[in-house]
Amino acid sequence: MRKSFAFFCAVWAAGCASQYETLSFENLKPPVKPASITFAKDFFYPTPEVAGSANPKYPPYKGLLAGVYRAAWEDKEGTFYLGAGTCLVGWVMPTDGKRVVTQGGVWIENKPEHPKFRLFEIRMSSAAVVEDPSNPATPVAHCAQPGEPAPAQSETASFDDPNGAGLGVGLQTMPKGAPPAAAGLGVGLGAGIVTAIADMDRGKVRLLPPPPANIELQGTFVRGQ
Repeated sequence: MRKSFAFFCAVWAAGCASQYETLSFENLKPPVKPASITFAKDFFYPTPEVAGSANPKYPPYKGLLAGVYRAAWEDKEGTFYLGAGTCLVGWVMPTDGKRVVTQGGVWIENKPEHPKFRLFEIRMSSAAVVEDPSNPATPVAHCAQPGEPAPAQSETASFDDPNGAGLGVGLQTMPKGAPPAAAGLGVGLGAGIVTAIADMDRGKVRLLPPPPANIELQGTFVRGQ
């Protein structure tokens, strides 16, 4: 069991090959004006299984936990809304239902009707947790809810983003050389491997694979300031 868990953590940490896209902050800019979206309910959608991992008891899915997501960056086609805390469900372990929840959000196309969207994560965020449904003692993810105070500015700067200090969204990144356990990825993995991944990728914005074509984001959230 520990070996299977370590394997899937390694796949998640390594990025699952070419379906993921890491973005450069040079191609992003701060939002023109403050904006936010709020999900009153969790937003999940099914995802294809990794080869050999199908398990009907723990079907794979990705998505966002209910909470407030604030505009953090823009590109030519849309806006990146980032949640404060652990908001993005990026991986479900088919062996036992454990799920990796980390810091992230959603990019939404600048289009009023049926906009395209992509989930994204902050790579190797220190906010990442691995939830175990069979063990109530394990960490539990939490995404900031309406009415919760904004995080202190000193907590908002990302590792790579030159504009990070002004985000006001609680961005946290793993310190250089931090132990694997800091990201919940230490089970059965070599410390050197995980640290190398962290040093290479931490603090970067990475798009998850596109959602299935039949999944709509419209109507699942409300806009705010």
